[in-house]
Amino acid sequence: MGEPAVKHSKREMVIALHGLAGGCWTNWLLVRRLAAEGYLVENIDYPSFRCSIPKLVDGLAERFRKTVHAAEVDAVHVVAYSMGGIVVRAMLNDHADLPIDRMVMIAPPNQGSPAATRMAKWFRWFCPAVHELRDRASSYVQRLPGGLSQDVGIIAGTYDRCVPVESTRLEAVQDIVEVPASHATLPFRRDVAAYCSNFLQYGQFAPADATASVPSGGLLPVR
Repeated sequence: MGEPAVKHSKREMVIALHGLAGGCWTNWLLVRRLAAEGYLVENIDYPSFRCSIPKLVDGLAERFRKTVHAAEVDAVHVVAYSMGGIVVRAMLNDHADLPIDRMVMIAPPNQGSPAATRMAKWFRWFCPAVHELRDRASSYVQRLPGGLSQDVGIIAGTYDRCVPVESTRLEAVQDIVEVPASHATLPFRRDVAAYCSNFLQYGQFAPADATASVPSGGLLPVR
């Protein structure tokens, strides 16, 4: 997306991953806003619908390493929407050496998704990830280790019926923030982009400057 604006003392990259049955279009507005904040951004697409999560891990980890190596940056962060957060957790479980500094997970089904549980009966045969994301103790996602060495922040939607707030919880978390949004609208909100930028800079969702505020309102244009 070109050279970032000079707003950071060091060169930082954000790698964005979409969720189940999504694509780069899911995160296009989010990554555009992060690029406007001075980050070099890479919006990665992957076959989330037809592949199981374990089969995605090695290929994505290799793409991740090549992307980071080519960029020659000082720090690498991840912003992952929905299932994208679980994919990153799976990658770090198998490839703990991936150079990730901070990660923001937007509506991640860390405890599984009740919507996935409902759909698994009908879709599991041609969308294996649905079965892996069930909110059941035997599911793939609930058997993933919860500990992470990276700084992790979670953004949850209070009106999210696909991944309710309680389904996003994870033990290895520095900060959590809830926004009044449904699952599908979260990546398009300006306040979500602002929260992501705050966490990537400061390791917390609140602005470092106590007098500053996160922009309110949802589907507002890019500044």
